[in-house]
Amino acid sequence: MTADINKLAKTVDDAARKAKAIQQLSETTPITVEEGYAVQAAAFSRRLARGETQVGMKMGFTSRAKMIQMGLSDMVWGRLSDQMLIEDGDEIDLKNYVHPRIEPELAFLLKRPLEGPVTAAQAMAAVEAVAPAMELIDSRYRNFKFSLADVV
Repeated sequence: MTADINKLAKTVDDAARKAKAIQQLSETTPITVEEGYAVQAAAFSRRLARGETQVGMKMGFTSRAKMIQMGLSDMVWGRLSDQMLIEDGDEIDLKNYVHPRIEPELAFLLKRPLEGPVTAAQAMAAVEAVAPAMELIDSRYRNFKFSLADVV
């Protein structure tokens, strides 16, 4: 990898914590999608080091139309921490976000973790419940513009 993953992770983590818009990473450092995932992992490690715990995963670009629009053959994914959860009835301070948006989602509660390659039947068997949810998305990038490597 040519990108300084830890430096980029600090940049996006600091932007999230300070609710500050930043230039797209890909504008200053050419990064691949794989490097984007490495930045995501390093940024999430910073959250864990602050005492947060991982509580789930998040899928993105789940519709076939969005995948085609983005030139993808598969969904993208990310990690969720306990500090990202907003409980029903919680107040949200919009000063803590750069470009807040709300998206409807489906949340899957699993009976047990899924590991390695699994079949659709195995994945369905692991589901304990499905519930409607709302996602508060927030891009840290100026003008809500980003490349695929940036958004990962």
